[in-house]
Amino acid sequence: MVVVSYRSRELADHCTRLELAQDWLGPTEAQALVDMIADLEACRDAGEFMDLRGSRAVDESSIRVDFSPKHFAILRLAIDSVPRTQSGSPIWSKVRRLMLTDVEAIRR
Repeated sequence: MVVVSYRSRELADHCTRLELAQDWLGPTEAQALVDMIADLEACRDAGEFMDLRGSRAVDESSIRVDFSPKHFAILRLAIDSVPRTQSGSPIWSKVRRLMLTDVEAIRR
C-alpha cells in the first residue's frame, strides 16, 4: 500500500473531503481526483500505480498524473532515501511513500 501525504493541511482537506474538492474543481473533476488517490493507496508501490494510471516520472523525484482531461497532480518522493538506479532515478517499484504537492489545470 502506498502512503500518501500532502504538501499542506489545506491541500489534504481539498483532496480528501469530497465536498471541498467539488467546490474547488467541480463534481466530475473532484470525483476523478478522489478516485486517483484511492487507486494510489490501493497499489503496492509507486511503480504499480504508474503502470495502472499510465503516469510518468517528470524528474528524479516526481510523477505527473493526469487524473482527468482538465487536471493533473504532482506526486513527489516523501523521503529521499529510496533505492535508485545507477543513473540516479528512483526504482519506483520500491517507493511506498509519496507526497501530493500540486493539483493544476492542464494548459492546452
